[in-house]
Amino acid sequence: MKPTEFSDIDPHPSLEEQEVLLQSLNSRVTPAALQTLLHEKLGLDLASFSRLDKSQGVNNPIYFLKSTSGRQFVLRLRNTHKYWRKVRTTSEVNTMRLVKASTTIPVPTILDFSADETTSVLFCEYMLMDRMPGETLADLIPRMTYAQRLAVLGEVLACIKELQNIPLEAGVPEQVGAFSVQPGDYKSLGPVVHDGPSLGPFRDFADYCVAHVRHALFCIRSEKGRFDHLVPPLEEFARDVKFAPTRNVLCHLDLNQGNLLVDPVSMKLTAVLDWEHAHIFPWELEYYPMTSCADEYGLTEKDVELLHSHAGIMLGVPNKEIKRADRIVNCAKGLHFFCASWYLGRERKEDRIADAIHEGVIAGEELAGILKSVSI
Repeated sequence: MKPTEFSDIDPHPSLEEQEVLLQSLNSRVTPAALQTLLHEKLGLDLASFSRLDKSQGVNNPIYFLKSTSGRQFVLRLRNTHKYWRKVRTTSEVNTMRLVKASTTIPVPTILDFSADETTSVLFCEYMLMDRMPGETLADLIPRMTYAQRLAVLGEVLACIKELQNIPLEAGVPEQVGAFSVQPGDYKSLGPVVHDGPSLGPFRDFADYCVAHVRHALFCIRSEKGRFDHLVPPLEEFARDVKFAPTRNVLCHLDLNQGNLLVDPVSMKLTAVLDWEHAHIFPWELEYYPMTSCADEYGLTEKDVELLHSHAGIMLGVPNKEIKRADRIVNCAKGLHFFCASWYLGRERKEDRIADAIHEGVIAGEELAGILKSVSI
């Protein structure tokens, strides 16, 4: 996309707008609506429901449902701002169903969904899934033994390997994008689903980088000089970025310990959750985060290296310039959020604004440092 085209993209919703939208979304979750959902879709009756802690599932509220038969479900509502309308739900449903059909990775079964709020039984986009057993790895890891931590990381790496081995339709691996075109479509890629506007699909990773940096530049220029010093190096990056050919595979891209469920007795992996950011991407960008996870898992770097070698998730010589470019793009997107209208509601939230300024400055400083470096 050319910089001038970004003027056609809706601005990010303000904090106030987002809060109103989420209040509207949650107002649709009533006992009567949930009873209709379970009865019409599964022939079951509702016994009880509760919302997950509000500190989690902020933009996509999550509810736990229980039927009179004792069966338990997870209902995930979808934020319907124009950035993500239809594409976010479609991408996550398609990805989870592909992973379910093509691998042994434990993912929830999607029982029902709607990617169109105009025809939805809940009048919003949603996903209804079986509730998976286990507790988050983040909660369990403090009481796991060294051997158990080592074993569960091995399981996570095995999941990455299975994702890499999923056979893709002809032409798909040559692009960067998500399965967000329409339900059941695995022959073509659609926009990449991020927290900002859904852009793409892209011819390759360089095209992806250029589009997101140009969008960030469009936003930065609206900030009246605060980040002007970053404009020339970002423009240079967008003009010159290119990479040696690499292999694109399906990547989860958010394998943090809060998205991994583990059995509290056996300490075995029971579920991989939250696939909304999964898309076809260079293999290096799932590989690199897992090479630096020794501290997070409480393991030695040597043991992590041995696990990597055994899992075989390195598909060639990793390109460090791809890692560097991804950090540049992520920092630029961080500046986009600072420059966006998220923090400009009439009821100004001073703590949130302070956080935004801090995060914006940190992103700017990190970005400046990366842009000055030749490599990582």
